[in-house]
Amino acid sequence: MGCTQGKCARVGVHMPGRYKALDRDAKSHNYLSGAAAASHQSEAQAEARSGRAPPPNGTVGSRANDAFREEFRCFDHDHDGLLSKTDVEECLVGFGIDPLSIQAPEGTPPITEERYLEWRRSTLTSSEFSTNLENVFGFSDIDFDGVITKDNFVTFSNNWHPKPTPAMVDDMLQLIDPAHRQVDLTRFRKLMHGELPDQSSVDQSVRELAVRWRCLNIL
Repeated sequence: MGCTQGKCARVGVHMPGRYKALDRDAKSHNYLSGAAAASHQSEAQAEARSGRAPPPNGTVGSRANDAFREEFRCFDHDHDGLLSKTDVEECLVGFGIDPLSIQAPEGTPPITEERYLEWRRSTLTSSEFSTNLENVFGFSDIDFDGVITKDNFVTFSNNWHPKPTPAMVDDMLQLIDPAHRQVDLTRFRKLMHGELPDQSSVDQSVRELAVRWRCLNIL
């Protein structure tokens, strides 16, 4: 699964105004750079880890682990098992964001799925990530009433490629909040932590939309 349908070669897209604040604030760097930095450790640190995999799934819910894997596959456009700068740029274009506006540091190594999962698990207890979620929530809550509605989502995803249909958005919101079909900050946090209800009976395009939204909030 990719963030867009196939390789996206569009050029000349412009970064939506609501995302510029992230790029302008040096403290609000994109978190994938943090994941890359975590993977670029000294040999001594790697040896200290004894080459072991990230913490066992028991420390994080299995659904959360599955959700994080879906994110990695969404980012991994060329399906080579590595998240590279080119992969991230492809995702940015898919969200209608100019890749030149958010750049990873030069020499950033590709991120393996294992490293990505390890980093995502660490975000569950990261105060910095938690604070950033509040800021990102505000970008989606375009009328600032404390909830993200279908109209909100359709408006702020207008530059996405491909663009989700209102029906897809409605189905995704029903997945997240069956009673009200809207997302408050509490449900938004659960979404970003991979705490979703069983999705086995949900259409694939709706599940992919939820994954794309999480990926956008990470960039």
